[in-house]
Amino acid sequence: MVIDIKRGPLASTLVLHGFQKNSIDLKGWFNYIERWFQKGGVIPIKMDITGKNCVKGRSTIKFENGKKRLEQNNFQEITGIWIAALPPKVKIEMFDFIFAAHLDCTSPRDTLVLCWDDQIIRFERGYLETLAKDLYTYLQPAYGYGYQREFRQGPTFYPFGVLSGIDAFSEEAKQITQWSIEYGRSDGNYRIGMFRDIYPINFLSKPHLDQKIGNQTLQCWIESSPQHGELHTLINNKLWSWWIPEDNIATVREELKPMGLLICV
Repeated sequence: MVIDIKRGPLASTLVLHGFQKNSIDLKGWFNYIERWFQKGGVIPIKMDITGKNCVKGRSTIKFENGKKRLEQNNFQEITGIWIAALPPKVKIEMFDFIFAAHLDCTSPRDTLVLCWDDQIIRFERGYLETLAKDLYTYLQPAYGYGYQREFRQGPTFYPFGVLSGIDAFSEEAKQITQWSIEYGRSDGNYRIGMFRDIYPINFLSKPHLDQKIGNQTLQCWIESSPQHGELHTLINNKLWSWWIPEDNIATVREELKPMGLLICV
């Protein structure tokens, strides 16, 4: 098991948003995540659980204790789960992990974050697509994306629109806050089919592909040029992956800006 390592600076992250709440299989998701840690060669050590039957005002608990608590309550009335594998020397668990999974169903629109040390598993298209396809079974997300970010910049806080490790007055900070406002609040302007931004890999549902780009759909626009990236079907009529080479991201972003689909640009 890879635990006694010095964590690298770079995190790889997969984010999924907008679940079908009535179809969430929390027990199935939990079992899958436990296997995901094991396949990565790490051991889940700490956990935090939120929900009706949870003790308030306490710190994180041991993973095995949290697992027992979930099983005793049959995974009922749970609104959030955070799980982490930690290296030997840890100051702040929420920052210093090497593997982490955070599922949050408390906000008007849900979020799942998987984050890991890039030294252990590289940021690769096939790996991210497999994760997204597997996780669709338990959550049925409508949107997602993958990116790399330094651990010091809070890669697991970024999906929730929370600032960490950056200048609070920077342009990036404004964009992160904008996501918190538009997606995280019930009165935000986000609707399914919109994008937070353009990332190396984007996970889309049909409302995204049906968006109009001039006189054609987004799907036709992507498929019209290799410069627009590659679109793959992961689950027929339900989930697609859109992979964009790093060198093309800025161009794609600029072309889509006038369409009003991008929230954080």
